[in-house]
Amino acid sequence: MKAKQILLASSLLLATGSQAGEVSITPFVGGEAATAESVNAAFDALIIAVTDNSQRIAALESNQTADVAGRTYYLSEVSSSLASDNAGNAGIANYAATGTVTLAADGTCSVTSTEYKSEIDTPQGGISVSPPETFTWTGTYTQVNEIVTFSFPDEGEDEGAVFNVSPDGSVLTWTKSLSGSDDDYPSWIHSESIFVVGLEAKP
Repeated sequence: MKAKQILLASSLLLATGSQAGEVSITPFVGGEAATAESVNAAFDALIIAVTDNSQRIAALESNQTADVAGRTYYLSEVSSSLASDNAGNAGIANYAATGTVTLAADGTCSVTSTEYKSEIDTPQGGISVSPPETFTWTGTYTQVNEIVTFSFPDEGEDEGAVFNVSPDGSVLTWTKSLSGSDDDYPSWIHSESIFVVGLEAKP
């Protein structure tokens, strides 16, 4: 085997492996005879680097956890609401919110969120846009595998918001649809759809 072919084969092996490790190979010189010792040394260097990369990847995968305790997430919410009464009136509202949630190791949590709301009423057809409102909630959470349930009793949200968690714990998602009569306006019925996503705030 010529020296150029050996160097090419070594380069291909390096390219197909993970690039996390560093490999140093002494290049062959044109016209120089390739010895078994030099060829073996080149391949040994590649094998060591590939093995090292494999061990690094395995270590990262073994440390993957969905545990949310001690983490903070950036939250984004979008929701829409439809409402009508028996007199032919109807309303459509859109909501958006951004904020953060911090989950302490002791099972408590705190949420800060700024909400934006716009709505249209019929038959008047007017559109109203509410000024942004910022809220701060404190509550508790529990986690079972990749399910996290939040509770905010002081805010009347003690039924629990149930989030799914990604296997590495970096993403939270929650969707909910509800319908029924309006507590403040019994003659009205409404339907609402909610979607919330949380992305881990990493240092």
